[in-house]
Amino acid sequence: AMSTEFVIEEYQSGVFRVISNCGDAIVDFNNKTCSCKLYDQYEIPCAHAAAACIFAGIDIASVCGVPYKAASILSAYSGIIRPVAW
Repeated sequence: AMSTEFVIEEYQSGVFRVISNCGDAIVDFNNKTCSCKLYDQYEIPCAHAAAACIFAGIDIASVCGVPYKAASILSAYSGIIRPVAW
């Protein structure tokens, strides 16, 4: 397996340029976006966003979309779930 190395530069507060052998990208944590579009689409940090989090000391869980927050998941299962009769 090939490993990926990242070079990260902070452009401005919350915005990073991520350079890697799997493609360069701009990650904007203020708007929860990445130019690779994976972060935008799934609301879970892509490899570029995860690398920028590690570089900047940002908790990765804090940049996930609302559906992936613990409170949302707990709320989804807080009610009574009745078994389905066959």
